Amino acid sequence: MLDSERDNLPVWSGQADWHEIYTIAVSDPQQHVALWLRYVLCAPAEGDPWVELWGLAFNGAGSGRHITIREAMPYDDARLEGEPFAFQVGRSVLTNHGARGRIEDHEQRIGWVLDWQPCEAPFRHFPNKGYYDGAFPPTKLLAPNPDLRVSGEVLLNKRRVLLTDAPAVQYHQWGAKFALEGGWAHCESFVEDPDVRFEAVAVTPRKVGPLEPRMTLFRFVVDETEYVVNGLLQMLTAKSRYDAGGWFFDVTLGDRRFEGTIEAPYGRVVGLVYHDPDGEPIYCYHTEIADMTLRVYGKERGKWQLERELTSDGSCGLEVLSRTPDPDIPLVIEDPVEVGR
Repeated sequence: MLDSERDNLPVWSGQADWHEIYTIAVSDPQQHVALWLRYVLCAPAEGDPWVELWGLAFNGAGSGRHITIREAMPYDDARLEGEPFAFQVGRSVLTNHGARGRIEDHEQRIGWVLDWQPCEAPFRHFPNKGYYDGAFPPTKLLAPNPDLRVSGEVLLNKRRVLLTDAPAVQYHQWGAKFALEGGWAHCESFVEDPDVRFEAVAVTPRKVGPLEPRMTLFRFVVDETEYVVNGLLQMLTAKSRYDAGGWFFDVTLGDRRFEGTIEAPYGRVVGLVYHDPDGEPIYCYHTEIADMTLRVYGKERGKWQLERELTSDGSCGLEVLSRTPDPDIPLVIEDPVEVGR
């Protein structure tokens, strides 16, 4: 079994107060389209488990024309299996090597047939096994397939889009509760070098007395070399700030320095509401068509010298989670799921 498939195997074993989530993000900047799919299992503290399927399609050619759909159904209409891994929600299925499905809501619809070659090496965001086996943080995250190239076909309402080697990333997360707040960003479509990869995750797991310490980690792949900033001290002291409109960071790892700016103009971000297994809401602000500039510095005679500047126009993903809503961004999916309660 590939390591990527092993990291996709379900962790849920029937316990209550649990969620398990698989996501895939695909971007094709040449066709001004990006797709984000979210397969969800929720086992509440009381009541029967259910599943959800979320589909978001972003139109980079113009704001305000995005598709946002959610379906929910009892767990009896789903299957979550390992060896081989498969998560089927109604008519839609995700495996370690592809995804097929369809989701509809009134006049909106998204269909997809996606195939990829699984990655040989998954990416684990946290630095050691203890983060994944213990109670802290409350929700675990890893990327079984961090550097995908996806081919296939997508149906967005009446528009049919053919994908050939489109950059993508696939995630797996699980646990009892979302963090107090968090942020996540990724980009695999830099104009100057399509092989460069970027990812950032910020999480405030819980309060520590009056404090709310934030951990921020980064992954960069530049010139076929992976740079990971995820030591505990690095995560707690990273120079980084973000909100629903963008992200700025300036981090150093050895003889490399990475400075980045992500911008998500109003109209490119959609507001959603997730719910913990206990029913508490957390507000999500998501886009797959943000802009990004990444500057890579190297040291020369003790001083930082700019080596490369990379740009991504409308193909960077950004998600911000908060326990309080943003009054400036309307929520397009907000009602709690009633299935299985």
